[in-house]
Amino acid sequence: MDKPQDGSDAMRERVLEAAFDEVTHWGIERFSVQNLAARHGIDRTLIFEHWVDEDDLLLDVLLDGPGRSIKPPDTGSLHDDLLLVAMAMAAYISTERGRSLQGTLAIGNRDQFRAGIRAQVWQRRSAVMAEVFDRGVERGEMRPDIDPRLVLQMVVAPINMRVLYNNDVADEGYCRSVVDLVCRAVAP
Repeated sequence: MDKPQDGSDAMRERVLEAAFDEVTHWGIERFSVQNLAARHGIDRTLIFEHWVDEDDLLLDVLLDGPGRSIKPPDTGSLHDDLLLVAMAMAAYISTERGRSLQGTLAIGNRDQFRAGIRAQVWQRRSAVMAEVFDRGVERGEMRPDIDPRLVLQMVVAPINMRVLYNNDVADEGYCRSVVDLVCRAVAP
């Protein structure tokens, strides 16, 4: 049974939902706590009881989904681990919430404002997957001279392209094809 939320937890969730709304409506560049507080009727001091600053809140919102829920799989093979990652990403980005946040991360940013936030999201997501690639190298399934972040980009970029830009479905067959190609490209 879930424990009941205290007022602080409930306020934190309310702020996160309001911040999600702001980010998906206005984008990363135009996100501000001041506007969030005004539009959603939330006292700014309550917001800063949970987050150090505006960027800390923004980062928390952007790490939704894969940044929190994907744990590094350990199926015994790099191919199958990457297939699980690809399928999880495809499932997430196919939801309204996932599509909104991933679109905010992947699209736009001409002036590079808050580029550091986007970089932090990517670094945290890729750091979670480091052990998948370490195990792949140890098993002889991946060359050790390849940057694991590049491999992860090779897996998720086509899914982003297919769903966000082409408005198409990234089903299991598509994910399997991407992973097959990536595994061939990184094999010793």
